[in-house]
Amino acid sequence: MSHRSHERDIRESEFYEYEERHYEDLKKERIRVRVSGSVYKCPYCHGRDYHLRELLQHASDLGRGSRRGTLKEEAQHLALARYIRRHLDVKDRSESSSKRFKTEPPAVYDHNKEQLFVHSAKRPKTESLAACDHDKEQPFVPSAKRPKTECHAVHDHDKEQLLVWPWMGVLANIQTEMKDGRRVGESGSKLRDELARKGFNPVRVHPLWGRYGHSGFAIVEFKKDWDGFSNAIMFEKDFDSNHCGKKEYTETPVRDRGQRLYGWIAQEDDYKASGLVGDHLRKNGDLKSVDGKQAEDQRKDAKLVSNLKSTLERKHDHLREMESRYKETSASLNKVMDQKEAMEKSYNEEIRKMQQNEHDHFEEISVEHEKVTRLLLAQREELKQREKQLQRREVQNENDRLKLHHEKKMVTYLAFLKAANFLVCWGFLQND
Repeated sequence: MSHRSHERDIRESEFYEYEERHYEDLKKERIRVRVSGSVYKCPYCHGRDYHLRELLQHASDLGRGSRRGTLKEEAQHLALARYIRRHLDVKDRSESSSKRFKTEPPAVYDHNKEQLFVHSAKRPKTESLAACDHDKEQPFVPSAKRPKTECHAVHDHDKEQLLVWPWMGVLANIQTEMKDGRRVGESGSKLRDELARKGFNPVRVHPLWGRYGHSGFAIVEFKKDWDGFSNAIMFEKDFDSNHCGKKEYTETPVRDRGQRLYGWIAQEDDYKASGLVGDHLRKNGDLKSVDGKQAEDQRKDAKLVSNLKSTLERKHDHLREMESRYKETSASLNKVMDQKEAMEKSYNEEIRKMQQNEHDHFEEISVEHEKVTRLLLAQREELKQREKQLQRREVQNENDRLKLHHEKKMVTYLAFLKAANFLVCWGFLQND
């Protein structure tokens, strides 16, 4: 985070109090800006001298969230700009406002004698400033979120005068004609398109109808933001420049108005008037001053900033909690992973030992098998030799048996011969 962002986070809550304190010091002349005559100086910047408008421009530039200064300098220059507008330039504004709307306007009625619009006995003055400063009385908002359209229109208007909000304008003397016993006039969409072509960007136009038909009045609605306010002021200035503003409408007799269209921004006397105009404004709007609207926006922005800060703090707390949980989970996971690695290492060691034992056992079996194989081969050779010997002995035995049989035959034959000879001899003997 940059130094400037860090400063905003710490001191933004003190910004308005700091600005108000400097404004009070300027107003009570504890801090002086006038050097002499029309020459002024910036009490917060050591440099050149200024004319009043130049000093106002300088204070506005440094008070609008410029990155050239710190938050403290922004508050000081915002206070200086407010002091110049409200006190040093008040004479010019008073002279400007005194030239407008000096008479008390009479009551106005429509074509059918139905009272539609009655002005109050006293009409508030309007003020005008030529300068444009985005930050006068504007709530402090970071530069990326500041409204960019609140410029000349805001400062060219009396900031304490009550206007109708949402911003509305009044169109008067709309031409009507009798048709089927009722007065009819231009539709709201056609009037809206005509105003849009002039660059006023209305949201919608409501023609006001009474019991006799079209009243000749219409209410122009603008956007609720400062763009809409700027368009409403341009709408009023355009009619004023053509001498068709509220003053001319109220001061010009009905017969002399002709077909000219009159228009102005809806104000307090319009809001409180009896008739269709006042009824519509009271039903669809409220009275607010520019200062009041800016203060309301400031409160909303302050509340939004406060809510955003609270949300951000909650998010940070939640983030820290999640970070703590993550660290705990990470530590637990690391512990489990260490245990897993130890188990894997032990398992792998056991597997290695088992494999080594199996390998050694296989080697032993292989050696023993080799020994047994060699022994069996030797035994087989021995048996083959013994078989050969037996075979030879069998042949010899057969020969011996045959020889023995032959000898037995010979012995038997010899014995028979001997017996025969004996008998022969015995016979001879007997015969003898």
